[in-house]
Amino acid sequence: DGGFGDGGSSLDPTGNVYELDISAGSWTEPAGVGELLSAEVGVDLLLEVRSIDPTLEVRTGWTDDSRLAQDTCVETVDFPSADADGLPAFEVGPTSMALAVAGYEAPIEQVVISGRFDPTGSAIDDAAMTAEIDFRTWKALLEDLIGSGDPADMCDLLAGFGLSCEACASDGKSWCIPVAVESIPAELSTIPLTEVTAADILADPACR
Repeated sequence: DGGFGDGGSSLDPTGNVYELDISAGSWTEPAGVGELLSAEVGVDLLLEVRSIDPTLEVRTGWTDDSRLAQDTCVETVDFPSADADGLPAFEVGPTSMALAVAGYEAPIEQVVISGRFDPTGSAIDDAAMTAEIDFRTWKALLEDLIGSGDPADMCDLLAGFGLSCEACASDGKSWCIPVAVESIPAELSTIPLTEVTAADILADPACR
């Protein structure tokens, strides 16, 4: 059926920006509380395909609360180069990034995004994301959500849902939970994605 760059039927997605509605996906992990977490995610992920030859190069950022423009007060993330041989199916990561949760920038680790570029270029089918939350990095958010910034208190709370904090990929200590989101709506976006660095944010009065 052909593929990218070989005269096939699939359009090259290079330069396209896709908007992933993370909150509308199916949060299969953390089991039982994923839907509660998804309700606190009020922005969309922007994913730009920068290149597919010789490797897949992807940059991500976030919309602002309006979901009509990029949030230029959040750093963009360039994912590690990924194998392009499987296109239109793809998988990028793992990397670290910030997730906008309840008005906070909450770090998430081991982020992997996968899916399949629609042949028309208009969407990413079967878009999914897996990641890891290290509650040691969520102090301010936890203080707001549960009244305590102690990760042990969050792990105790999760125990009430039948969940337990697991070993973190970074150091093997049990302060982490896995996140898995499937069937994420991912449509072609008209929002341009601009690189944003930590220095850009420091220099922007609107980000203070």
